[in-house]
Amino acid sequence: MAFPTLQQIMALKQPSPMAQLGDTLVSGFNAYNQADQYRQKKEAAASASAKEAQAANFLKQAVAEQDPQKSEGFVMQAFQASPSVVDKFFTMQGKRGSANKMGIEREKLDIRKEEARLRALERADRKETNELKRQELGQKIELQKEKVSQAKAESQTMEEKKESSILMAQEAETLAREIAEADNLGDITGTIAPRLATIRPESQDLINKAERLQSLLTVDNLKLMSGVLTDRDIKFLTNIASGLNLDEGGIKGSTSAVKARLLDISDKIKGGISGKTRKEPESNVVEWGSM
Repeated sequence: MAFPTLQQIMALKQPSPMAQLGDTLVSGFNAYNQADQYRQKKEAAASASAKEAQAANFLKQAVAEQDPQKSEGFVMQAFQASPSVVDKFFTMQGKRGSANKMGIEREKLDIRKEEARLRALERADRKETNELKRQELGQKIELQKEKVSQAKAESQTMEEKKESSILMAQEAETLAREIAEADNLGDITGTIAPRLATIRPESQDLINKAERLQSLLTVDNLKLMSGVLTDRDIKFLTNIASGLNLDEGGIKGSTSAVKARLLDISDKIKGGISGKTRKEPESNVVEWGSM
């Protein structure tokens, strides 16, 4: 029996024409898949980028808009275009500690988001023909309805807390200015103690106001005003309020120094309240290039 030659052995190792064709087809198919996936990713990225730009533009209009309801409408349009951009916007606002100038609260936005998800599920349910999938969607819809109700309840609670904090801040602001501008402020400032027996009724009334103001400006009460005042405002008021040295007979310190301190307190609180109770355009609320 003759042994095969080297050429014959090498020929046996070569793939058949059909195998070569199969390899070529597989290779071509893989290359096409890779190119198609790259194209889809590129198109998705371009679409996401366009939606993000659209959302940023809506937020710009929301900031510039004078009408709170129209401002809220722009925010809703921004959310529909890109929820992530809106979330990032409000997160950045929170980190800055700046007042919301757009007439829309984060809690209300959360309600809109949950309602939007509910509407999306209901639309999917109307289009679905598979009974099993419709049952699954029905369960999801019921859970989403609970989320909407919960978001509304939380928003109501936050609204009540905000209203309470605004009233507390308004009282502190009013008291500070009334005391500072009182004609008899000099009667309750100075060394105080020697005059306890000669305090007149009108002076006692002013002392009572000062004591009420001091109670409103405790650390715990200032924290309750965090919905109205920024962390920086609260730190400022904590420091300045600690300098109001109240005694039974009044406030220790010169009349001019006490008056200046009280006016600083009033102005700081008034600025915080203004940012929460009326819309004031602010062009640099957020740096759009960093979105």
